[in-house]
Amino acid sequence: MKVGGDLLNEKTAKVMLHPVFYFFIGWVYYIFMVPYFMMLDLSLVKEANEQISYLAFDFYYYVDAFLILFAFVFGFLFARDGELFGNVNEIDYEPKFVLLFVFLLMLLAVYKIVVSKVVLFSGYSDFDVGLLGFLNSLLIVVSFSLILLWETKYRKLLFFCFLSVLVITLGLGSRNVAVASIFSVCVFYGIYSKKKLGFFFSLSVFLVLLLVLVGVWRLGFSYGLKSFVQHFVADSVFISVSSMCVIESGRGGVLFSPTALTSFITWIPGFFFDSKYNFLRDNGLVDLNPCSPFGGSGLIGDLYKNFSFFYPVYLFSLGVYSKKIYASGLAGGRLSLTILVVSLPFLMFHVFNQYIYAFLKLFFFNSMILPVIICVISSLILKLRKEVPLSAR
Repeated sequence: MKVGGDLLNEKTAKVMLHPVFYFFIGWVYYIFMVPYFMMLDLSLVKEANEQISYLAFDFYYYVDAFLILFAFVFGFLFARDGELFGNVNEIDYEPKFVLLFVFLLMLLAVYKIVVSKVVLFSGYSDFDVGLLGFLNSLLIVVSFSLILLWETKYRKLLFFCFLSVLVITLGLGSRNVAVASIFSVCVFYGIYSKKKLGFFFSLSVFLVLLLVLVGVWRLGFSYGLKSFVQHFVADSVFISVSSMCVIESGRGGVLFSPTALTSFITWIPGFFFDSKYNFLRDNGLVDLNPCSPFGGSGLIGDLYKNFSFFYPVYLFSLGVYSKKIYASGLAGGRLSLTILVVSLPFLMFHVFNQYIYAFLKLFFFNSMILPVIICVISSLILKLRKEVPLSAR
């Protein structure tokens, strides 16, 4: 399925689909502005300063900061033009079979929620990592399917499914994946409807306010300007404390990282590998003692833990891959465009505030491999149906 007209040749579409644009926004918030956030007179910042002083953000911090940005940008610029996915847009998927997979996954989600007996919107007391991981994956698949089948008669039904899963994930404490999925759907709608940059600016402001409002509400803060500012900077500051905690112990690290293997294992569905988290822990594939006073993982610290001084190679490779999905998306095929749109928000949030293996799972496995597998299976079913004579059905 091709995107109609000269839609992707418009300047607005090219800007809003550009991976460097998303990466740069995340870099400013999660890395560049942190030393300035650490000087604000806020209670959450004071808590952070008890762990690490803003004076720790020295010359070497800025060396790392700009090296991260330059490595990604150079990777993007260095990569050759050309599509990554080859003939992926030629997959002859059947929309109703894609919809069937979504329904089956949603039924499984309902079963998991009932069995786990979690209570929605009950704060962080019912924070179930395993269940939330499955629901995050489901939300990505549903948003992917909604964008992929936007021009079909199933759009309204898929939009209802999207809203349902979105409410559940927000109710269980997931905001980053929820906002990323909302952003993906809204960006596609804006591009498809040929909206101007003002629409995307308003969208960004709305999503930031949504993140802050949900966070203020869940933590029980009073509503006010100071509370809003405090929660706005909280994620950036707390994530950076984790990074600086790692850096204080030295910028060494390891020469080999199993992070890609860890990402693959966490991606395997639980009903195929029920003991995967025990396996990861027992085999040293996850950090059992993370230096993370407030939770989460900052990019700089995780880069050193996983790749030592060779981390620019990882970021360069990430830039190359981003260039390839960008070129594939602009080629006009709906499947490759959907992969691009769904992947982009993870370059703005998760690459900076998640463990690298968790980011790779979301960015690579959930946003590209899993949906393509669903489309391939749909295509095979369609092919088998065409080969079976009507009299035998």
